Amino acid sequence: TGSIVEKGDEKVLMMNDGVINRKSVTGDLSVIRFTSYAFDMSAFLSAANDITLLPKDRTTAYLLNPDPNDKMFQREPGSYRAELNQRFAEWSYSLVFALIALAVAGDARSHREARINPLITAIAIALFVRWLGFFAAGKADRVSYYIYLLYGIPLIASAVSIWFIVSSRTMELPVSWADWLTNLAKRASDNWTAFKLW
Repeated sequence: TGSIVEKGDEKVLMMNDGVINRKSVTGDLSVIRFTSYAFDMSAFLSAANDITLLPKDRTTAYLLNPDPNDKMFQREPGSYRAELNQRFAEWSYSLVFALIALAVAGDARSHREARINPLITAIAIALFVRWLGFFAAGKADRVSYYIYLLYGIPLIASAVSIWFIVSSRTMELPVSWADWLTNLAKRASDNWTAFKLW
């Protein structure tokens, strides 16, 4: 049995009639039987009071006006700026992905005419654009110029997609990439078929 006893600012865990198993670094196990045992919990409580919140865990209101006494903010003010700008830029990727999908599906082709499935093209282009966004976000806390890319990447991708849509052109991967992806998909399909037959 056990109970927590408070004496002023100290908290002590009092245990009665029990067993403690201790394992050493070498792997030896020692068993200690006790009738009464006290354990000081103040070390754990002080560690629990020193919780550090990262910029990604903070509210947007806090990021707009961080506490100047915040130790994390004092050490890495750029990470707060980068997180705030990333939050303001993130929402635009859903619009970018929609524009990319419209630009890829721009003209109606039969499956025989299409070099590669438009869905694969749209996903590949969207993943590349999103990867660029993640890359810029990863660098923005150290190099402030990357903050401009957080906004620039979705704007440029949107502008390119809108140009394809307005000019009635179809956004496609380069022929060499399309051939490579087609061959990769065919090899994967052949290997999967061979695996199922095995």
